[in-house]
Amino acid sequence: MNRKNNNLAAEGIDYTVIWLYAILVSIGVLCIFMVEYKADTNWLATFLGGKTNYSKQLIFGGVCALVATFILLTDSKLFTAFANLSYLFVGYPTHAIHLCAWEKYQWIKVVDPSSRWI
Repeated sequence: MNRKNNNLAAEGIDYTVIWLYAILVSIGVLCIFMVEYKADTNWLATFLGGKTNYSKQLIFGGVCALVATFILLTDSKLFTAFANLSYLFVGYPTHAIHLCAWEKYQWIKVVDPSSRWI
C-alpha cells in the first residue's frame, strides 16, 4: 500500500533558508554581545531584560521569525488577491514620503550652471 503524507503546512518550505536565517541571527546577536560584554554584569539577566542592544536584536529576530512563519504558511493566492490594497496602504504612503522629502531638500541641490565654470 502506498500512503501519501498530506502535510500541507510543511509543503514547499525551504528548510535550508530557515537554518540560514537562524544561523545569521545567532551570529548577529553573538557579534553584538561580544562588543557590549562587560565582565561585571550578569549576562543572562541582560539577555532577558531587553535593555541592551543584543537583547533587542534577539527580540527583533524573534518577531521577524513569527512574521516569516506567517508568510510561509499563507497561501500564495492571498498576496495576489490583496495586491491592490498593499499598493494603496504601503506604496502610496511610501511614495508620498519620498516626494515630500525630495521637495523639502530640492533647494540644496540647485546650483547655478554659470558658477561651475569659474
